[in-house]
Amino acid sequence: MTATSKTIPLQSFAPGWGDPEVLEKTLVGRRDLVDRLEELVIDGAGGNNKHQRLIIGVRGSGKTHVLRVLHNRIWKNEELKKRLLVVYLLEDELGVASFLDFVVRMLRAIIRWYPEEGGLAKELDALYDLPPQNMESFAVELLKKAIGSKDVLILMENLGMTFDKVQGFGKEGQQKLRDLIQSHPHFMIFATSQALVEGTRDRDFPFFGFFKAIHLKRLTSKEAIQFLQAIASARGDKEIEKFLKSPKGRARMRAIYAFTGGNHRLLVTFFHFLSAESKARLSETFIEALNPLKPYYQEQMRALSAQQQKIVQYLCLRRTPCSVKEIAKGCLAASNTISSQLKDLLDRNFLSKIPKGRESYYEVAEALFRICYEADLEQEGAPIKLFVDFLGNLYTAQELQFRCRGYRLLADTPGLAGSPLLCLCEANYYEKALSRYYPDMEQTEGSSSPSKLSVRTFFTDMRKASAYPEIIEFSKHFADLKDGFVLAAEADALAHQGDPEKAKEKAMAVLQGESENIDAHLVLAQIFAKEKGSRQHAIEHILAVEDLLGKHQELSGDIDYWKQLWKLNYVVGHDEMAKVAYTKYLQNDPFDEVSLWELAAVLFIKKEYNDLEKLLERLTSLNPDNPQYWILKAHTYFKLGNVDKVEISCWNALKLRPENLMFIVSLGNLLFEAGKNEESLKVLTEAAQWATKDTDMDALWLLADTYRRLKQFNEAKTICHRMLEIAPNDVQALSCLRFTLYEEGEYEDALEIAERIVSLDTNNTEAWGDKGFILQCLGRHKEAVAAYKERIKRNPSDPGPFAGIGFSLLSIDRGEEAAIYLSEGCRLSPQDFLCWAQLAICYVHLGKLDDAEKAYKKLLEINPLDARVWIGGYSAVLDELGKHEEAQKVFFAALNDTREDTEVYQDRAIRRLQFKRYAEAIADLEESLRLDAKNYSAQLSLVEANLAAGSTAKAFQYLPSALEGLKNANREKATLKVVPFDGITFNLFEGTSLGDLSKYFTLYVMTLLEHGFYNEFLETLPIAIFAILRRFKSFNEERCVAIVQALEGIHGEKLDTRIPVLFLQVGFDYFKKKDDKALLRLTREERQIFCKELGIEDPGASTQTSG
Repeated sequence: MTATSKTIPLQSFAPGWGDPEVLEKTLVGRRDLVDRLEELVIDGAGGNNKHQRLIIGVRGSGKTHVLRVLHNRIWKNEELKKRLLVVYLLEDELGVASFLDFVVRMLRAIIRWYPEEGGLAKELDALYDLPPQNMESFAVELLKKAIGSKDVLILMENLGMTFDKVQGFGKEGQQKLRDLIQSHPHFMIFATSQALVEGTRDRDFPFFGFFKAIHLKRLTSKEAIQFLQAIASARGDKEIEKFLKSPKGRARMRAIYAFTGGNHRLLVTFFHFLSAESKARLSETFIEALNPLKPYYQEQMRALSAQQQKIVQYLCLRRTPCSVKEIAKGCLAASNTISSQLKDLLDRNFLSKIPKGRESYYEVAEALFRICYEADLEQEGAPIKLFVDFLGNLYTAQELQFRCRGYRLLADTPGLAGSPLLCLCEANYYEKALSRYYPDMEQTEGSSSPSKLSVRTFFTDMRKASAYPEIIEFSKHFADLKDGFVLAAEADALAHQGDPEKAKEKAMAVLQGESENIDAHLVLAQIFAKEKGSRQHAIEHILAVEDLLGKHQELSGDIDYWKQLWKLNYVVGHDEMAKVAYTKYLQNDPFDEVSLWELAAVLFIKKEYNDLEKLLERLTSLNPDNPQYWILKAHTYFKLGNVDKVEISCWNALKLRPENLMFIVSLGNLLFEAGKNEESLKVLTEAAQWATKDTDMDALWLLADTYRRLKQFNEAKTICHRMLEIAPNDVQALSCLRFTLYEEGEYEDALEIAERIVSLDTNNTEAWGDKGFILQCLGRHKEAVAAYKERIKRNPSDPGPFAGIGFSLLSIDRGEEAAIYLSEGCRLSPQDFLCWAQLAICYVHLGKLDDAEKAYKKLLEINPLDARVWIGGYSAVLDELGKHEEAQKVFFAALNDTREDTEVYQDRAIRRLQFKRYAEAIADLEESLRLDAKNYSAQLSLVEANLAAGSTAKAFQYLPSALEGLKNANREKATLKVVPFDGITFNLFEGTSLGDLSKYFTLYVMTLLEHGFYNEFLETLPIAIFAILRRFKSFNEERCVAIVQALEGIHGEKLDTRIPVLFLQVGFDYFKKKDDKALLRLTREERQIFCKELGIEDPGASTQTSG
């Protein structure tokens, strides 16, 4: 235990703690309640609603904890305290015999919590000198004076005691308190009670209907585990914290929960036993833990009638819920008598009722009553029986058996662990627990002649069972034997329990006395093999083990040493020595399936598939009904390229375990990887039937992902939605859905999911990149740039987003900025093909042809096999540089005279358009269409090229067929939904003769409307307008006027062109006429858009800021 834990002993773990941080940290299962109560207090303080709450729960259910945390929170809220007076009464305000007593207790609480109210204490002293008939009115006025203009929150416990006619101020006091609250409506009362208080449930009493009752539920198993872990954390006990996170620790916490019923106080009481290993006198420690709980139980029982006591005692002994008939029979009473008593016990929260059809069953509400009653029974053996039950809950069968056996050995070996009689008693307790809870478990007899051999056998059995905590505990008891075997076993256990330094220390101590202790060498070899930089030390001890096996025949026959040896040799990379060791091992035990399977896993990791195939043949012949053998066999055949045997092995595996979703999906995925798509779909169809009721998120994700890769998008989406039913904000499920929607072509939906992921996890760099890419696909490049920048900001060394941001920046004419990002991407990842390709295009755009040539050469160096993708651009650059012969050479080297050449010609055409080599670009595009007449993209490019060349009439010959092809492609979802209408619109405005501009623009718009692309045109029109304004120098005044006239000519019901016209006119005056005031013709919103798009300063920005 750490020093910190010693400062907070467990008995201090009570709600009376003074440390608010610890109380808050251990507020498990009640946090939502305290949060809600805090909201009510804040709402009521200074507000019209005065909330009244009664918190009802059995003893030890956390009521005091709730009020204490609530008080701590309120006390820290300085703003709230300006309008609220908190009256926090003591947990047990005894002796409140009258309303006067209650008011005095409130005044004392104010003095206690508000030391600055020193004058109040003196005034209260004056009360005691008054005549009795004047005391109450004086106290009430004193209270009102202390309250002043504030509202009041009374926090009190045991309301039932205060309202009781015997223990409290009764109905008369209740009436006076109610009158005070009605005449001075500034009070809120948050109280607790163990049952519904009589004064609040009867219509004849003043507080009937006054409180809203909150019934505390017992902690769930999950909440109890969280509570126990919070206690360990608050104590600062790192060892227990670590233990509780282990499977064994969680199992022990579940056992404590089962024994205590989730009662807070009992959980704290039995917290000691969570980390309790075998030790003498555990039974006495157990009974001692119960002793502080008994007085309360006895007091509560005495308050019941004899008949009620008999019912509670009967149910304590029965433990399971009983019907009225059963209780009547057990209590020797009539059923109607029992029924009336049961109602009273229910009202007082002694019992709980479980309705089943027309009959109800009853059980003791508090586990505390049952446990204390059993511990308090006078007949012989009752406490022992309770302790045996406790052991049966706390320990597994194996743990009980080892403890029983260990204590018998200690009892038979005098002088090792105190009194042999105590050890024998302890062994008997464990034996009784075994007999009661595990009657079929073979009982272990004590040794009549204990020796080192029997002790070694005991430790050997514990090692084989991986009972490491038991080894560590019992090795302390047997330390006086100074047996190197026991000490080495302890070192091995420490290593397995995560304490390698202590394990090394123990093992080295063994070797100082016994240099040939093979177990100590193995422990050190295993520890050093895992340590970074300690491989040589591991090898030294491995060689020592090999040497000892060679020297000592009795050691060589122990196959377990050979088993450990082959594993260690594999770890340190001595593969040949590993094969020697496992061959030796298998010679001794050829039928050890467990070890063969472990070896198979190692061979798979080592990629020794040929040896693995032979081993799996042996395993499937030994046990053909193990599905794991067949699935590993399928993976092995896949790695060996034998796809037919993959399928056979998959079906063999599937026959054996069809109910496991992950198993089925893994097989379906493997068949897909092997190219067996139809077979894969058959398996996945079966898996989908299980998916509706399965909650294995990993399996569901793999199922959805495999469906996606098989292009079964609807099925993939169905599984994704199933995952989101289980976990609505699971990022993995959302990412899978986003990817599926993207591949299906549903970009808007995919974007919505990407934005949801980013909102859930703002540091998810992958999600920011996905968002940028989808926005890019939608043509929303400025937003894409912003998303990519968010990803870069979170991980500047990740080269992933640089190609994307470069593309989007280039798409909005920010070429210089694009070049900076692309150059950085190429620096971060010198072999990034896409980044270099984008950089080459960027340099062409900027007119830096020498740099573009270098980038293209780098592309050729990185991946000459994929040159067809970008060779057209490279050829166009060389042509422009005057290197015509080289250009022709590289271009035709990439052609293969097939339909695939269409992309090569099209790419070169696009680059030639950039160089205004219109005739050559048009020739390339026509050749592209000759190779693939359905290439709608080439047709659209021909429209652009002819418009740019001034051949408007010819451009319109291609437009209808290009639009039809585009519509078919979008219908089949075989392409992006982004259409380059902005480029066509721009070229139409720039290249068409002035006299024909209005005519062709009208024809253009009507053609788009006819083919169903009118909306897409409206979306891209602003892009074209801003492109014109960015290149205002190439547009003279006559052309600007003609464009405005063309836009005004189609203005009407279908198209509102006022804003584009206004932007053009303002832009022309601002850029051409240098008229700064032109911007003021725009509204604030229009001006913000205009200036942001064109990168100019908004003259109203400073005014807006100051306003």
